[in-house]
Amino acid sequence: MKIKVLFFIVLLLLLINICENRNNIILGGKKLYITTEIIKKTVDKLQLKYKIYNHNTIEIYHKNKVINFIKYRNNINKNKIKMTYNKPNVNNLLKKNNVKISNFKIFKHPQTMSDIDFIVSNHKKNYPLVVKPTDGTGGVGVHVNILNNIELKNILVKYFYNKKILNSSNTTLMIEDLLEGNDYRILCYKNNIIDIVQRIKPYIIGNNKNTIKELIDLKNIENKRKGIYSIKYKKKILDEQNLCLNSILKNKQYVIVNNVSNFHQGGILKRINIKNVHIDNINMFKKVNKILNLNLCGIDFMINDISKSYKIQNTSGINEVNTNPNFDIHYYCNNTTSQLEKFFHLYFDI
Repeated sequence: MKIKVLFFIVLLLLLINICENRNNIILGGKKLYITTEIIKKTVDKLQLKYKIYNHNTIEIYHKNKVINFIKYRNNINKNKIKMTYNKPNVNNLLKKNNVKISNFKIFKHPQTMSDIDFIVSNHKKNYPLVVKPTDGTGGVGVHVNILNNIELKNILVKYFYNKKILNSSNTTLMIEDLLEGNDYRILCYKNNIIDIVQRIKPYIIGNNKNTIKELIDLKNIENKRKGIYSIKYKKKILDEQNLCLNSILKNKQYVIVNNVSNFHQGGILKRINIKNVHIDNINMFKKVNKILNLNLCGIDFMINDISKSYKIQNTSGINEVNTNPNFDIHYYCNNTTSQLEKFFHLYFDI
């Protein structure tokens, strides 16, 4: 009997230790949310204290400072993000301070076919265009490289029939000129550039054997194994290349399957050495946080050659500014926490 009692005491102590051990907390039987897991790996490496409250909520504390993350949303810009959550507000403020952005116009979500005709007739005819929700994230609802009125109308019809968008709190959409060039995400904390990642449009490479669908499925199996997002192909992009899901590509044939380079749409990531970025571009990135009165932000920037000044590249500019930038792309760029460690070093002054 004493042995049994002793055994249960030891077992209870082990369970208590597991629950308190910062390296082993997963509540509710769910796998940690992708960003929560990345943050956990980072703070484990830095030996910072933290608590995990459920599969998507983590709180980190050191000295007298605390950060909490619910999924990718955090309290770093607390009381500062109400204005910046709305893309038109951000664009207007940046434009007022002579920061290059895309020309844009705001319309209400179409409720009738007459609304759609009104939008097509009244937007600025500067094709190619981009259409997106004014408060969207993750590339959801974004349509790029719209070439004419017919394409624009077809996309607006999709918005009209998309009940998820119509029933959301968002009631407006943006139509803006397409900024051309490579797509970059710049992670900034106050006056510091922490990381620059290029996002490349999702693509596949032919092998003279598999269909496009099979190649996408194979790549998505590999992405799932790595814990990253699947490629979301767009039929329109294949149609423009006279291809379909059953097409068999030639060996080493390179085909883009989605013209949105967002990581959550399956975009490919490439880290950029800040030494290879022109000083004018660096200064502009640093200026954005100050203009918007933010601590942390993720800047989406389009430019053909980031090693040259944006001032001499007419189609370059800031696409949008994220006040709750997701850390996942900075980790999965090369599966390392080193860039995120820089942020925690700066934030906690360690």
